Amino acid sequence: MSNLIEFIENYWAANELSETKPSQVLQGLPPEYASNIFIGYNELGNRCLFLQTDNLTLPSIQHEKTNISLIVNKQNKLLYIELNDLYFGEIFNDLIVSIVNKLKNIPEDSNLIMFVALYKKWNELFKSKIEKGSLSEKELLGLIGELAFLEDKIEDLL
Repeated sequence: MSNLIEFIENYWAANELSETKPSQVLQGLPPEYASNIFIGYNELGNRCLFLQTDNLTLPSIQHEKTNISLIVNKQNKLLYIELNDLYFGEIFNDLIVSIVNKLKNIPEDSNLIMFVALYKKWNELFKSKIEKGSLSEKELLGLIGELAFLEDKIEDLL
């Protein structure tokens, strides 16, 4: 497993040394892993884990979050997880290793379902406790600002 992490980290480092963002570059994994899984960059230059498959028929498969997204590219027969915030690069590497290790032991025709299931599990792991209908991020920041203002006023009175 550490060889895979090293492989992934070396790949990112080698491609991100230049001043221009890499774009639409895919790299196959070492031969002991599934042949239809790649790491690389999408057209925006974001790090991605790609699954090449002929079966992109799952309904509602597109799933975009703030830091990570699950994207379908039917034209190129790719399903991929895109990292939207490089701050989470190390965790993204762990996600890649987790998914790749699960997929290498199952038949390729089951890869798509497992890929999506693992993506969803990882998302649930970091799911916010804030329920829908509560304050938005912008409202929370406003509330924090108001509380900080009140704290300053109380300190001035004391």
